[in-house]
Amino acid sequence: MLKYGLFSLQTVRDNYPKTLITLDDERPSFHEGIRQVYALDWLLSQGTGESQ
Repeated sequence: MLKYGLFSLQTVRDNYPKTLITLDDERPSFHEGIRQVYALDWLLSQGTGESQ
């Protein structure tokens, strides 16, 4: 499933930041410029105004 999510974002050729939000409880990581974050961490950061 991770490959599918990454492939979809990799096909978009622009300069906007891309974030893949997953249920994989991993610390934030990067895959060729695409940031992968755990869904709960991302949701909690949205309420604080924090940009992950």
